[in-house]
Amino acid sequence: MDPYAIYADDPQRAMAFYSAVFRWSFLRQRGEQSWWVSSGPITAPQIDGRLHKRTASERGHLGALTVSAFDVIVERIKAHGGRLITPIRAGMQTERQLYAIDPEGNSFRLIEAVAKPILLPARPTIQVAALAVSA
Repeated sequence: MDPYAIYADDPQRAMAFYSAVFRWSFLRQRGEQSWWVSSGPITAPQIDGRLHKRTASERGHLGALTVSAFDVIVERIKAHGGRLITPIRAGMQTERQLYAIDPEGNSFRLIEAVAKPILLPARPTIQVAALAVSA
């Protein structure tokens, strides 16, 4: 089973969207109407899922995609034919998140990657008693 599956009536349109928004690359499978999806560089691809030519009414859900440039990605989604289906809202920690749909009807959750603060143990406080000085 693929980590995620993208279904498309127009695979070229889907590839253009994901390439422009997330900078993903696609490797066609020989003799099939499907492509490997890679989020890694083309020189060292990391296979994360597959894009399939839609044969029925399949819709994919890519799950949660964590990104560091949240605002940039949101603008790219809108500029390349995707739709935001929920408003941006705060997540469980300090991140922001939303749900979106690509031009082919596949949904995904976009999460802002944030550095988690390092919690240090509380420092003990030293109380110094006031000394009385006689003149």
